[in-house]
This record gives sequence, structure tokens and C-alpha cells, in this order.
Amino acid sequence: MFFYKSNMFDTSDIERMETAHPLTFWENVRHNTRWGQYIHSIEERAFHIALRAAQRPSVALEIGSEGGYWTRHLVERDWEVICTDVDEEALELCRKRVPSATHVHVSPDSTTLPCASGTVGLLVCFEVFPVINSTWFVAEANRVLSGGGVLVGVTQNRKSIRSVVAKFLHIVDGTRKASFDNRHLYTFTYEDWKNQVTQRGLSVIHEEGMCWLPFQRKSNFFLIPHLTRLEKHMGLRDIPELSPWIAFVAQKRYVSE
Repeated sequence: MFFYKSNMFDTSDIERMETAHPLTFWENVRHNTRWGQYIHSIEERAFHIALRAAQRPSVALEIGSEGGYWTRHLVERDWEVICTDVDEEALELCRKRVPSATHVHVSPDSTTLPCASGTVGLLVCFEVFPVINSTWFVAEANRVLSGGGVLVGVTQNRKSIRSVVAKFLHIVDGTRKASFDNRHLYTFTYEDWKNQVTQRGLSVIHEEGMCWLPFQRKSNFFLIPHLTRLEKHMGLRDIPELSPWIAFVAQKRYVSE
């Protein structure tokens, strides 16, 4: 069986997690489906670029820690991690796996980040679309990041074919319409979102488009690895302005004293 594999993290990472505790739903999607592995490989690349940009460990804030995959990698790299989630069970699992981190249960209605201003060196927000697509997030990210602090995550693009399809399904599918997460999909064009970031004093230092293909998040279609390689060779990942999803790294500019 052929899977899309990434070399950035050892696959034994997942085996150790599964031995200690069963994998969560999204961990299974991320590591045991071809589409999940494809997305995860791009997120890993952005994560490592963000670590290099941050240069030295300090305080990291992770939004939507779920089972603690990124949390554990940050702790192992000597970061002091504050991880948040709206799901108490997921947060408890993260606490069991990574007890040295600080775990904060947050409300879905929260419009602030649980950190003092200028105290965060790395802010991680992968696929937490109700947060990253909100009207308050960019201002809060700028508030909590220190000078030179780094924001890494995934956002979406309303100016994409995938967005049009998602909006259509949101209208006609009652289940999707009732979903909190689906109400917060594709809120901005990437251009508008990037403008918000730059106006708040952050510079985008890495961006990579993805999810051009019409597969659902849980898809394990056998041709996905070949089709995603074609996506890369065609240069589609280099067109974030039209890409459905964008993995990005942004760094807060230092303020001269």
C-alpha cells in the first residue's frame, strides 16, 4: 500500500503516541490517509521554517492542540508551551501525553488569546479555521507576539474554486449549515487576509498553496500521491493568491526603541 510520506519527523513519533494512548480522530486522518499525509507534509515544512525563523526557544502558544502532536515537538525543542483547545477531552489527552506544557481550556466564543502582550515567540494555528478566519485573530496575534515572534498556520482563500463549492454545499446541506466550523470556512480572500497581517506589522516569509484537488479531508484515494506531485510540478503551490488553502509563516517586525 502506497502512502505519501514525509521525512521531517520520524514515523516512530506516531507509533509512540499510539502505544501510550489511542490516536484521536484527526491524528488518524493526518497519518493514516493519503490526503491527510499530503496536508501534513506541507504543514511540517512550514513548522520547521517557523522554528528556524524564531531562532531560539521561548514561549510558544498553540491553538487547537488536540492530542498534542505539535506540543510534544515544541517541548522536545525546549519551548515553554501553552496549548489551548475548546475540547476538554482532547486537552486532557494532551495533558497526559505532554504534562510539562500548560493546558488551557478555551470557549469557542472567545475573542482573545490567553497570553500577555509581547510574550509569545511562536504562535501555532494549524487548521483551526474558526479562529484563524475570525475578524479578531490577526490583531490578537500581533498583540501577544514579541518582536521577531513568528506565526505559523494554515488559512483559506475565498478566491478559489474549492471555496465556491464549499459555500454551495453550506447552502444546500443542512448538516453543514448547522456546523460551527463550516460557518467559519473561507471567510477572506488570501489577499485580504495577508493585507491584515502586514498592516498589523507582520511580514509573510513563507507561503505555500495546497488542496487544489477535490478530495475530502478523510480521503484515502490511491492516486492522491501521484496527483499531488503533479500539483507541485505544475507550480500550483506557488500561486497562493488562488490556492484554496495556504500554509504560511509570518514574522513580527522588531520595533526600534
